[in-house]
Amino acid sequence: MEKMLKVNGLLQRIDVDAHKPLLWVLREDIGLNGTKYSCGIGVCGCCTVLVDGSAIHSCMVLLGR
Repeated sequence: MEKMLKVNGLLQRIDVDAHKPLLWVLREDIGLNGTKYSCGIGVCGCCTVLVDGSAIHSCMVLLGR
């Protein structure tokens, strides 16, 4: 799935599986390793990012959503 994401003010064109968690898109496909992986179940908050001004656990959000 090809998708455009605005990350840190820059548009990023990515072509990845829609079922891939946002955490891994940010780390592996865009190269932003500041977002950390820890629990993988949305409990610890290490992977928290802002999406449209709201804090979300990126390990729990699929790219296609």
